[in-house]
Amino acid sequence: MTRAVLILLVGVSFCTIVLQETSAQDQKIDPKSGSSLKQPDESFFNLLQQVLDVNIAARVSEAGEKAIWTVESSELTIPGRSVNVKLVGKNILVVASFTPYVKENGEIILVAQGQVWISSPVADEIKYLTTLKNIPITLGEKVLFFPLGVRNLEQEGKNLYNIELEIRVLPFSRQQEQKSR
Repeated sequence: MTRAVLILLVGVSFCTIVLQETSAQDQKIDPKSGSSLKQPDESFFNLLQQVLDVNIAARVSEAGEKAIWTVESSELTIPGRSVNVKLVGKNILVVASFTPYVKENGEIILVAQGQVWISSPVADEIKYLTTLKNIPITLGEKVLFFPLGVRNLEQEGKNLYNIELEIRVLPFSRQQEQKSR
């Protein structure tokens, strides 16, 4: 009797598995038939209109001289989400965070936060500097941010360097994306 029950259970399990696989195959979406794909709703297009393109050009120069190192980057974000930059040198680490906020009237506030760690092997110490600025801007306006401040030739010592970050916040457009490819 137990052998017959075991065979019956195995048979029912097999039929259940076959039926489930057949049902799952019937529910698969054919990517070639566009009718079964869901179209984006209006909230998607509203979110796409809020996307901002944050362009950052980082330059290092000796005080009073032209740039000795330059790098540019572009990152997409939405208001309230930061774009981060990290510069690592022999005895320096700079982390800058830029967060655009759009006010109800359409004005933009760019919150720029800079953190700098400078190590001195001679004095066996690490200095930490931080800045936080709220900068009202318009789309496309260039903003300069100096995480170390601005150094000039009158300051004591040699090998003084400026770190300059040039930031531009632009509205995102699909045409810009397609041109960059």
